[in-house]
Amino acid sequence: MARLGKIQKRDVYPLLHHLGLSAIARPLLSGQGAIFCFHRVLPDDDPLAFRPSREFAVTPDVFRSMIEHIQSAGYDIISISEMHQRLTAGDTSRKFVCLTFDDGYLDNYEIAQPICAEYGVPMTIYVTTGAIDGRTTYWWYGLEDLVAANTTIALTHRGGELTFQAAETDGKHQAYEALETALRSASEDQQIAMMVELEDRYGIDFNRLSRDNAMSWEMIVELDQRDDVEIGAHTVNHKVLAELSDVHAREEIAQSRQVLEDRLSRPVTHFAYPYGHVGTCGEREFEICRELGFSTAVTTNIATLKPEDKSRLLRLPRLPVWADETRATAALKLSGGLELVHRIRRTGAAA
Repeated sequence: MARLGKIQKRDVYPLLHHLGLSAIARPLLSGQGAIFCFHRVLPDDDPLAFRPSREFAVTPDVFRSMIEHIQSAGYDIISISEMHQRLTAGDTSRKFVCLTFDDGYLDNYEIAQPICAEYGVPMTIYVTTGAIDGRTTYWWYGLEDLVAANTTIALTHRGGELTFQAAETDGKHQAYEALETALRSASEDQQIAMMVELEDRYGIDFNRLSRDNAMSWEMIVELDQRDDVEIGAHTVNHKVLAELSDVHAREEIAQSRQVLEDRLSRPVTHFAYPYGHVGTCGEREFEICRELGFSTAVTTNIATLKPEDKSRLLRLPRLPVWADETRATAALKLSGGLELVHRIRRTGAAA
């Protein structure tokens, strides 16, 4: 399924743009602007052939091309705080885009921010504080290395043992998706136990791989002191909030903000829900963010921003960014064409 989705993005979505879907959608759905959801900006030089997370990374050239396309299309690239001001004021004089980055990866500091500075545009980084502290890990990088290096993988899970055959490409994708689901849905203690077992069996150092991919607190503080960077909260442990108890979900959100405020010596008013789509966050999480006083909170539900989003500031949609992003796919998203595709899919699924 993951590879089918990738084929659709690479081939079908640009085709839909060139066939005129963007032109059809634009008057109806382009709205006031959009928030793009990035994760990483990385050179295309990774020696590991099996790397599912590359789907969420763009190259520096693609990132530059996106900025140039957004600007040439007449959009202002603005901060999340200015977006909040424009939405609440009902300012529709100019369309706008926000560039947001989730998790707090090292390349946000080393590559993405210098490119944004080169073009004079702001960015927002939503930080998973536990990964910066070393309390939690970007465990998906260890999982990739594990699956890439082994043809058979076994793991104790819920009282039994899961075994995966991962010799061929299809098997590796199936093994990765199953293990990713098991780790993502596990409690914090269960997740740690599974990683320890995989480390013992296969020599994968989850903590080192996470540290290698994360910013330091010094970098985050330095970025926050720049006028063109905003830092927002993204929970402590990057858990699926909807699967947590009321108390635990609130702690994940509140503690991540408190850690950031202590480090940055200023209020943190913007938040991003981990995963962020339907089923991973909902009314309870939106209400927690309201009670905690956040100005905005972003999801990964696919849509552009409309005037009515001024009353939905704690559930704002974003547009995903893909590794194979092109000007055509960016244009489709800004027009509301991708939103239209997803609306049609939801209608078909409901029927």
